[in-house]
Amino acid sequence: MKIDFQNKKVLVTGGTRGIGRQIAKDMLELGADVTITGRSPEVDFTGVEYMQVDFLDDDNTNRFIEEISIKQRYGKIVNISSIWGSISIAERACYSTSKFGLRGLTLASAAELAQFNVLVNTVSPGFTLTDLTRQVLGSEKMQEISQNIPMGRMAEPEEISKTVLFVASELNSYISGQNIIVDGGFVNV
Repeated sequence: MKIDFQNKKVLVTGGTRGIGRQIAKDMLELGADVTITGRSPEVDFTGVEYMQVDFLDDDNTNRFIEEISIKQRYGKIVNISSIWGSISIAERACYSTSKFGLRGLTLASAAELAQFNVLVNTVSPGFTLTDLTRQVLGSEKMQEISQNIPMGRMAEPEEISKTVLFVASELNSYISGQNIIVDGGFVNV
C-alpha cells in the first residue's frame, strides 16, 4: 500500500505559502494535478495551476465556486484548522471562534456529503515551523513554546502534510467527520 495521487485533481486553497504550499508540493510529487489559490496576482510555483481568489469578495468567491464545481460523486475534503479550535487561551477569542467554527463545518459537511461518497475531515496543526510562525513569534518565543511541547520541538510543514496526504488518499475510505490534531502532544499537557 502506498499513497498515490496519479490522475487525481487536487485543490489547495492557500497553497502559496506555509503548510498549504507544502501540501501542494507533496501532492504534486505524488502525481496529482494540483491547483492552488492565493491572493497575489501571480505566484512562483512550477507545475501547479494558480487561481487568484480573494475569499473576502463575494463575487470573486462565487466565480471561483462555479469554476471548480465537481460533480464526481466522490471526493475528499480536508479542512486545515488549528489546535486553537480544540483548546484556547486568553486573547485568542476571534481566532479560536473561527477554528471552532471550521470544526462545526467539518461535522455538518461530513454528514451532508456522505451520500455523495465525499469524506470530510479536519487536520489541526499545532505550532509549525513556517515563515509566518518565525515572523510572528521570533526565535526566543519559539524556543520557549518548544519546551512546552512533549516532543520538545515544533512540527515541520512536512509532518502536517503527511497527515493530510493520508486522509485525502485512497488509503482512507471510511474516516469522516474527524479532527486529527498534529501537535507533538501539546494539547494533552
